[in-house]
Amino acid sequence: MGVKDLWSILSPVCEKKSLWELQGQTIAIDLSAWICDSQSLNKQPQVNMYLRNLFFRTSYLLLLGVKPVFVLEGKAPDLKANTIKSRLNKNINSVNGNQPGKGVNRSRLKSLQKQCTELLSYLGLTCIEAPGEAEAFCAHLNKQGLVHGVITQDSDAFLYGAREVYRNFQMAPKYTCDAYSMDKIEEKLALSRTKLIGFSILCGSDYNNGLKNIGKETALKFLTSVPDELLFQRFLLWKHDATYFSSKNQAPLSKEMEIEVAIREKALQDKNFPNFDVIAEFNSEPNSLHLEYSWDKPQLTKFLFLANKKLMWDEEYSMKKMAPLLGRWHLENNGTNCNVTIVSIGTAHGKESYYKVTWDLFDVVTTERKDLVKKVYPHLVAEYEENRAKKTRKLPKRRRKQNCEMEDELMIGKVTTKSTLLNVLIPHQLNIDKSASNSNSILFDDNYLNLSGIIEDIVTRPNSNPAINHLSKLL
Repeated sequence: MGVKDLWSILSPVCEKKSLWELQGQTIAIDLSAWICDSQSLNKQPQVNMYLRNLFFRTSYLLLLGVKPVFVLEGKAPDLKANTIKSRLNKNINSVNGNQPGKGVNRSRLKSLQKQCTELLSYLGLTCIEAPGEAEAFCAHLNKQGLVHGVITQDSDAFLYGAREVYRNFQMAPKYTCDAYSMDKIEEKLALSRTKLIGFSILCGSDYNNGLKNIGKETALKFLTSVPDELLFQRFLLWKHDATYFSSKNQAPLSKEMEIEVAIREKALQDKNFPNFDVIAEFNSEPNSLHLEYSWDKPQLTKFLFLANKKLMWDEEYSMKKMAPLLGRWHLENNGTNCNVTIVSIGTAHGKESYYKVTWDLFDVVTTERKDLVKKVYPHLVAEYEENRAKKTRKLPKRRRKQNCEMEDELMIGKVTTKSTLLNVLIPHQLNIDKSASNSNSILFDDNYLNLSGIIEDIVTRPNSNPAINHLSKLL
């Protein structure tokens, strides 16, 4: 969850983004978010959906040129003990049929993470274990500029410092995600990171329950009226300054002050307010971070075994799904052997900087960057380009043969006189021999034939040439 009601607060700045827009970026992924997505489905259409979804999502990102950095959950903060206990009880009740469970308890999550880590290792990717919450570590990576964005379902990533967050990751047929930018949150909603932390103190998060009977709208009205640097100080005044809002002050209160007075009354009833341990958690900064992304050679044999055991995929199906990844790694690593080889090259329509290539593994076809293919397969590219050039040179001759003879004779754009038009048009339509006429004189005139009648007859025919219809207007 993260922070109560925060996603609904941020909805005005949510943008539906195509996954293509992530191309070339390094993205930190909260792996637990994808696991919980799959586990929360009421009906599992296939066995071990968390592994299946992980494979297809990861494959798609790698083929897009995205650099995925997977982050595992570490030790949960002590502050989250009550939340974890509550979720565990929900899961137990779910087993007993009392109510649907949401999320995955920590021990179960660790087991699923281990299986996911094994799958990712066979794809050539390694995972990072966070010292605490995965979304917090992802946020720190993003804040320090080591990754372009974060994929998570937990809204408290912003409170930890994330600047770009993607959620609701969808594959076919839409291939989209919901994108949230902290720049737009600050600009359009006037909510800074400090104010978001303040919102969690008032309304609740995974670490605290929030104040009773304080709605999100009331909290936002107060937060937007207080400067960032005075917010936490104001919380202290509420709790420890007995003269704050003293009854001796008889001056009428503004609407903003009335809201603050109402919130303060609720805060004084909470012995844990203002939850400075929660504020400290969100403001904690890790030691200097270092990130080196690498995509190692995929391990086909081990992947085939895992896919058969955990996903019930037969060998042919697994190899077809793995072939595009093997091919891409092969090209990006200067043709290093990876169990696949390009056998032919074709045109990738609509993608000028890509070739359509066929691999020798079950004739799988993919689109690959021209520069990568040229570097590894220069002979195939040269042969393809030579054949393509030959076809291009032959194309105009074929087109000329297919052109209508009438269009050649009319010389559209060159017929400028009535006499030229008659010499071309009338013999063609009436099959009259031009050689029988005097070449030094106009072939026909209005007295020799009833010209207007002939033209009218030609134009009104059902199969009349549109060009003749147009030229008749010139006469």
